[in-house]
Order: sequence, then structure tokens, then C-alpha cells
Amino acid sequence: MINLRLPLGWLLLCLLALPVQAKDWNELSEATRTTLAPMASRWNELSETDQQRLIRGAERWQTMNSQQQQDSRTRFERWQNMDDSKKAELRQSLERLRSLSPEQRDRANQRWQTYQKMSPEQRQQLRQNFQQLRQQQGNNLRERAGGGARH
Repeated sequence: MINLRLPLGWLLLCLLALPVQAKDWNELSEATRTTLAPMASRWNELSETDQQRLIRGAERWQTMNSQQQQDSRTRFERWQNMDDSKKAELRQSLERLRSLSPEQRDRANQRWQTYQKMSPEQRQQLRQNFQQLRQQQGNNLRERAGGGARH
């Protein structure tokens, strides 16, 4: 008897290695087309990667309740109104977060949740304390650098 597992395994591996192909707009589900309607006129100009990213986003959107969708809209509007330097700063922060170990990420998540539970006044006080600390550290560094240059 011929062992078909190896050839079938190789065939599946080869199929998985093929690049993701662009989807024709009409091949998308009606729900996905509705969600992505603003992109319809530019759909064929998008890269395959961008198309797949948008499809995954549309699928996530369709699973959200109305409050989650509203929260997402708010975050998107905030993102669009940010200047490029702030976006770059946030991207760097996200990369740093992704590079953390699972334990470090858990600690960061716990701290974020604690921050989220603070009142606006407590958050403001924490920000002021942090800014003062950063200024003190900057002054200390300048003093050390200035003191070392005099010798």
C-alpha cells in the first residue's frame, strides 16, 4: 500500500506557503462588503496584505457589540487626529510592549488596569509626579555632564 500521508503533507505545506492572493470585491461576504464599503472604490489598488488586514478587521468588527464598535470608532478618530510624531511614539511603545516577556507584559497590564481605576484627579497627580521626577532626573544628568566637563 502506498503511503499518501507524506505527499499530502507536502502538498498542504506547499499550499500554505503560497502567497495570500488578493480577493475580488465581489468574493467578499455581504457583511464584509458592507463593513468595508468606504474602501470599495480603492479595493483593487490595495496590496494583498492590506486587503487581508482589512478583511480580518471587518470580521472582528462584525463580532463586536455596539459599545465595542463605538469605543473602536472613538479610538480610530483619536488616532487619525494625532500628529505623525505622536503616532510614531505610540508605535515605538507598542514595539517595546511586544518585546516584553509574558511576565513583564502581565505586570504592565496590571499597572495599566490600576491606572484605569484611578479617578481623574489621581491620574493628574500621578502625571505631575512623573513629570517632576523626569525633570529632576534631567537636571541630575545635566549637572553630572556639566561637572565632568569642568575637570
